Amino acid sequence: MLRLRAEKPDLSSAGMAQELSSTLGKQVSADWVRQNLRRARERFAEFLLDELAGSLEKPTREWLEEELIDLHLLNYCQQALRNWKPGG
Repeated sequence: MLRLRAEKPDLSSAGMAQELSSTLGKQVSADWVRQNLRRARERFAEFLLDELAGSLEKPTREWLEEELIDLHLLNYCQQALRNWKPGG
């Protein structure tokens, strides 16, 4: 889902639903696409934070925030950063 959004950023939710329905072999709605795209973004942000944190011996929220700023990803990961717990 994230790949489709990245490859076709101008595609509407309805257009994504049509493409995904063909790919998945089942009918999905634009509402389903929006909900699952939101979930996929949240999971990706959590995964990204875990990977960044795993690269340090003792990661801090401040360090992660600085890295996300440098990578221009802070806007996408703000909620995950608020929820992040060291060692979590």
